[in-house]
Amino acid sequence: MLKRFPGPRKGRPYVAVVRAGDMVYTAGYTGFETDGTVPEDFGAQVRLILDKARANLERAGSSLDRVVSVTVYLTDQERDREALDAAFREAFAHAPPARATVEVKALSDPAKRVEMQFVAHADRVAGE
Repeated sequence: MLKRFPGPRKGRPYVAVVRAGDMVYTAGYTGFETDGTVPEDFGAQVRLILDKARANLERAGSSLDRVVSVTVYLTDQERDREALDAAFREAFAHAPPARATVEVKALSDPAKRVEMQFVAHADRVAGE
């Protein structure tokens, strides 16, 4: 079974999340508000990303608790690594996922400091 769940931004050549059998794969999420603004605070960007991931994983029949792997792209690991670790300790307190953290030169907007892509195991039929 392959099911695609588009995001709110129509016309993009990708979807927000895909469920393939018992696995769920997300697009890369960045931390911006619904009006398109990007908070300066790194922690706020991470919270927005986790909120998007939570909502889209649940649409696909999974949850943050079922995340098995996260790929994180940071524009400055030295500056933001500790705050990222703190956010992960809070968000994944009971079952931390595997994680790869990569420093990148830039993201899609200079104000964006982090992007995350999630892989999770599905625990129910999507849409239930």
